[in-house]
Amino acid sequence: MPQLYTVPLGPWERFTTPAGEVLACTACEYPVQMVFAVGPVQPSASPWATNEVFLRNVASAAEQERTARCLVASDGEASVASGGMLITIVRTGIGELAGLPALEYEATVTIRGRTLRQSGAVVVHWNRLLRIAVLRTDGPVCAKEREAVSALRSGIRLATD
Repeated sequence: MPQLYTVPLGPWERFTTPAGEVLACTACEYPVQMVFAVGPVQPSASPWATNEVFLRNVASAAEQERTARCLVASDGEASVASGGMLITIVRTGIGELAGLPALEYEATVTIRGRTLRQSGAVVVHWNRLLRIAVLRTDGPVCAKEREAVSALRSGIRLATD
């Protein structure tokens, strides 16, 4: 299957992971990562088979929060299972990612006394769940970070048929 998306690199260093890739900001004052996670192809009967079906299934605030919590928890399953990770969903809603309506969320994650922030957007493209999330330490956002994240996010292009 062809690549689901393309991104302009700019001040980002790319690392491949089993579920997608991580881009690390090389210009930011504090550690900032952009995670691109791609799920497996969904069968047509799946509640996440298409973006339209996915959005219908996360139409309520309760479903948006539940889905966001599951996605954030999947990043640290071992910590969640051991009770070592506290997830707080700060905000959810429907926004946009690369021109498609998307589930957006913001969360804080506390692990061993350190708080991290995660803000993400989720779409289904070509029957695959695509989650793009910014991970950063808690604290002030510098201008370089704001510019780098904004440029990367606005430059994301989803592949066309």
